[in-house]
Amino acid sequence: MNLLTSKPARLMGVGAIALLAIAAMLLTQCGPSSEQKLTVSIRKALRVSTDVDCATLETFTDLVASDPKLSQTYPDDEAIIQLIEELYADLLDKGRLSGDQPLRICEEAPESVVEGFDVYLENSGSMFGYFTGNTEFKDALMDLSVRMVRKNKEVGYHFVNDEVNSIEGEMSDFMAYLEPENKDRLKTMGNYRNTKLNQVVKLVMDAMVETQRPSVLVSDYIFSLENPTSKLSDQKYSLSVMINKHELVRKHDFGFLVIKCSSEFDGRYYDKNNEGRALKQARPYYIWIIGPQDFLVEMPKAFDLESLEGYEHHMILCKTQHTAKPYHSILLKTGKQGRFRALDQKMVPLLGIKDAEEPRSEDQLFQFAVAVDLSGVPVEDDYRENAEQYTLSSSGNAQFTLAGIEPIEDAAVHDFDQKKYLGPATHILFIQSDKAPKSPQELTVSLKKDLPQWVYDSSTEDDVRVGKDKNSPANERTFGFKYVIEGVSEAFEGVGNEKVNTYFELNFQIE
Repeated sequence: MNLLTSKPARLMGVGAIALLAIAAMLLTQCGPSSEQKLTVSIRKALRVSTDVDCATLETFTDLVASDPKLSQTYPDDEAIIQLIEELYADLLDKGRLSGDQPLRICEEAPESVVEGFDVYLENSGSMFGYFTGNTEFKDALMDLSVRMVRKNKEVGYHFVNDEVNSIEGEMSDFMAYLEPENKDRLKTMGNYRNTKLNQVVKLVMDAMVETQRPSVLVSDYIFSLENPTSKLSDQKYSLSVMINKHELVRKHDFGFLVIKCSSEFDGRYYDKNNEGRALKQARPYYIWIIGPQDFLVEMPKAFDLESLEGYEHHMILCKTQHTAKPYHSILLKTGKQGRFRALDQKMVPLLGIKDAEEPRSEDQLFQFAVAVDLSGVPVEDDYRENAEQYTLSSSGNAQFTLAGIEPIEDAAVHDFDQKKYLGPATHILFIQSDKAPKSPQELTVSLKKDLPQWVYDSSTEDDVRVGKDKNSPANERTFGFKYVIEGVSEAFEGVGNEKVNTYFELNFQIE
């Protein structure tokens, strides 16, 4: 599978802000002192990223200002910065952070090599419902454009169906076309009655050959069937072949960042039989950003995409590649069931165990814990914390399974392990076996590259009940969406290096 999803970048984004929100809640509760709670929240934030931008520093300042005692201890930004520096140094000393994670406070992010964007909005009858009123769709489109402009990026605006129509002027001029009084002007731009998704994507990609800058394509991404006997699989194949042979894929490292959003829709919905009906309800739509692979991996955090109005999910589809092997270490004390010893007491991180014995209690299975840094794996939390996405294989007599995954902040890590083995890990994997491994063997733990479940949950192959039956699951799904995404994913197979089916593989020696 050719999937990359959201890589946490160095900029403090939604994950770090969420930690700070939790800290604000903790400050109002009983238990440890406000000082201790603030310290814990800063430590957690530094584990997410050691790049503390000005907005995050301001959030810490607001937290301190909300508590009279903290305000006396940390009366200004300098005092808070000193606390952050002290906690950073402590994390380094304890091996919770590595030396290649420098602390940066309120520094400007380095300028991206990307100088500008082109925004393309599908101009079709099926999209007009998102333009009616003050919708989440309009808010998200305008907000994303503002964020691009604020980063000193030049932005071009276009409408696309069977042709591209460029709009002179700025964002306000572009957004004005979405107002009801300008609907007739939209209808003069190309064939809005019958658009073909594959053609729309190709027109945008063809334009990018000349501009060589990322493009944002906003659409409902619904396949239009030629006739009742047409097949979604045929549309998928056509899209896949077009992308696979395109110059952007063959000669450049371009990929697709797919963002799923939801917005109020008030217009006409056209089902697979091209039957139109009035519809007023929330509907999904998608923002695709087509551009250099490395830039796409950084963009979710750099542009804080998860805070867009109506945001639900995102992923990246591009050429297959391994993520660099993350930090990982067996923990000697945490989550231990049964007995075992370190393969080598001087080995840090610990990558092997020996002399395994089964637990004395018949109710327990043999178990050990592994600390791993998943911050660099470009997937969403629900993917990296889903045990079904991992495979475990052993060359010996034991059958290993992944019993659970916990983020560090939720795991009860033994003090000994914290000091010696935890390092910069973000998660704990709990590995069990049906028996204590007795013979020498190697255990391999892998994270699979699959399309996330939300793709399939967002798709339907029958939308004739949309708007007719309020209880139909299709009301909140996109006709043929899984075929669209599978088509893009499969387009990258056979391009570049050999197909890679995992994000990483971790190897442990057991003797």
